[in-house]
Amino acid sequence: MVIANCQIIERICTTAGSDLYRALRLTDGMPVLLKFPSENADAAQSALLKCEHLLLQSLEGTGIAKPLALVDERGAFALILEDFSGASLEAVLGRDLHLDLVVCLRIGRQLADTLAAIDAAQVIHRDIRPANILFDPEAGQVLLVDFSMATAQREGAVPAEDVAIPAGDWAYVSPEQTGRMNRSVDYRTDGYSMGVLLYRMLTGQLPFQANDPLEWAHCHIARVPTPPREIVPEVPQAMSDIVMKLLSKLPEDRYQSAHGLQSDLDQCLAQWQASGRIEPFPPGTDDTPKRFQVPHRLYGRDSEAATLLGAFERMAATGQAALVTVSGYPGICKSALVDALRKPIVAKHGYFSAGKFDQYRRDIPYATLTQAFRELVRQLLAESEARIAGWPHQIQAAVGGNGQLIVDVLPQVELIIGPQPPVPALPPTEAQNRFRMVFRQFVTVFTSAAHSLVLFVDDLQWIDAASLTLIEDLLTHPDTRYLLLIGTRRGCCGMMRDVGLGSGTWIRSRRRTSPTTLST
Repeated sequence: MVIANCQIIERICTTAGSDLYRALRLTDGMPVLLKFPSENADAAQSALLKCEHLLLQSLEGTGIAKPLALVDERGAFALILEDFSGASLEAVLGRDLHLDLVVCLRIGRQLADTLAAIDAAQVIHRDIRPANILFDPEAGQVLLVDFSMATAQREGAVPAEDVAIPAGDWAYVSPEQTGRMNRSVDYRTDGYSMGVLLYRMLTGQLPFQANDPLEWAHCHIARVPTPPREIVPEVPQAMSDIVMKLLSKLPEDRYQSAHGLQSDLDQCLAQWQASGRIEPFPPGTDDTPKRFQVPHRLYGRDSEAATLLGAFERMAATGQAALVTVSGYPGICKSALVDALRKPIVAKHGYFSAGKFDQYRRDIPYATLTQAFRELVRQLLAESEARIAGWPHQIQAAVGGNGQLIVDVLPQVELIIGPQPPVPALPPTEAQNRFRMVFRQFVTVFTSAAHSLVLFVDDLQWIDAASLTLIEDLLTHPDTRYLLLIGTRRGCCGMMRDVGLGSGTWIRSRRRTSPTTLST
């Protein structure tokens, strides 16, 4: 087979929608690697190869595939890379229960150099896993051959809303990359994936086992893996500690620089070569952050966090819809306090979705609620095919022939339930009542004992009247179960003054749902 004027010798592996081949360039007989969209890949895959070529041209360093050319092959791009004689690391790990300690150390040390080069170029790889790495056992060298998910981090991090649900192997995804942590993704996400890789090389197994994306997200966010040394006693304590540091749930607990990881692996190698053993030492001693990062830890709010968690656990146990308001001055971590709930929610297989009211968008009805539910739909679309297959029937059964009302405010829902018939026109008041009813029916699809729903709305003082009425309907209707609404607002009484509710709608809503109110 000939692709892009290259004679294909063998297919090495498949990486994120592209096949990687070993080939000979016909013009000069030069051995090369060639990436070409897989047979069933969509048109976007070719565009990704073009972006990958541009990115690789800007990178220099050990273990990074060097681009030679980008060739238009019958309307699809083929990426030609410098030759490397290794095999897929995934194939190597598939043959062996676990790798020799020295081999693990050398692979890890080279990949640490690669991460350093990537970070120096202000790039986040986001897909460090053995399927994207070639390993030459004779030369003891590795090559990172796929950058299709890589992105630049010019401002220090990628906003959480800009992080795509990973198309790669969920086993290697960092907690913040799951899309359920409300955390920006920065260079430290690659360190977590590196930890998963080292764990597998040392033990012959992954830190976690799961069957679908929802389970994987729960594992990465909420479960602590068994240390490698407890699985394979021959693993030195120092190596086990290095891996566990890489696998820390919070980015600020991982290595803050590739240099710190390089230094620790160097120390392990030096000890092993000198004495055939590695004495324990605290990891990260030589780890110095290369850039300033604001930690996301919450300090001095244990009591308030316990109150929020208690409200969630009561709702999950009883099924009764509940409301919690968190009030306080700007800048005192109201939002961070609420965000601390994400971990226990994921642990119980619940859904957490968030939106923020804007004083300059109060003329747009339901804008913040639709923002929150867009995030929820995004989570649904990232679930396993089996779970996704069940949603169309459940949603359609709930909304009946009024599905277009939901699609009008949440266009992404059409990806799940398909095109909907038009709904008949009604007078304004009746149309509003119908929308509230249909939206409530839509919400109840995602609120059950199996998976409760927590909605977080920030800056509640800027709520629009339409959203307020809809929230009241959701919280007070007997059909609404397993729903917790958390709202933050400025000051203790500012919301009532700012919204100007002469009718007292909000007071009635709060009284009927027995709200918990926190002042921070």
